[in-house]
Amino acid sequence: MANTPKTNIAMLPKSPTVTITQQVFDFMMIEVNHADILSTFSYAIVDHHQQAIRKGNFRGQMVQLRLSHIPEGKYQFSLHHNEVLISTIPFEKKSAAFEKSQLFGK
Repeated sequence: MANTPKTNIAMLPKSPTVTITQQVFDFMMIEVNHADILSTFSYAIVDHHQQAIRKGNFRGQMVQLRLSHIPEGKYQFSLHHNEVLISTIPFEKKSAAFEKSQLFGK
């Protein structure tokens, strides 16, 4: 019988911590480290004018957001858990477009 690794709950933080993709082209990866893997989190992405670009909720420890529709620029990602702000993290949205010279190395 093979031993299966088990997560040590004592090692996971009591309050959630979050990491995100700092330079976004089309997708942002969000990873939340929290003991309760079934928790629901809410998030907001705001621009430099503090206008909400996107809001939503997710459950789980990892999620992928498609952000190809937002323009290039600097934004803030805020994560909330039980209506309490966990973290606000800056990120930069870049265009995925490239020139042919980049493709052929000329």
